[in-house]
Amino acid sequence: MSAILRLFLKRQLQQRGLSMRRLARLAGVDHSMISKVLQGKRRAYPDFLRAVAPHLGVPYEDLLVLAGFLDGGVSPTTRKALDQAQTAWRPAPAPRHRAPEPGLTAISPERLKDPRFAVTYSLGDKLSPQGLERVLRYIEMELDMSRRERRR
Repeated sequence: MSAILRLFLKRQLQQRGLSMRRLARLAGVDHSMISKVLQGKRRAYPDFLRAVAPHLGVPYEDLLVLAGFLDGGVSPTTRKALDQAQTAWRPAPAPRHRAPEPGLTAISPERLKDPRFAVTYSLGDKLSPQGLERVLRYIEMELDMSRRERRR
């Protein structure tokens, strides 16, 4: 399904102050269908578009064009709303990655197996020093118990 249609539908819901459940009740469709359409997991079929169009204040034919069922342009009011939706959209920020440790070009397999290293490397910037210390102490305790059990 068209990402433009999904973006447009989300924006229309937002502008009208409608929840997915409220729109589902008004349009007589299942709320999970609306959710799946907005997530791109399900295609918006003409019956679905016909049901939601009046509650979103959008001509049915314009939704068919945005969904790719019809060729042509959309009405001026829909074009304006679509332009607003596209300018309001911001891509999600890129995930933050930790910089590699200085001088570390590759992490040795032995070091990767050490749970203390994995926790420090992955959570070091997300936990307070005290929280990180608690997690590391817990790991030490679990490792000691595991070693004792192996000796038996």
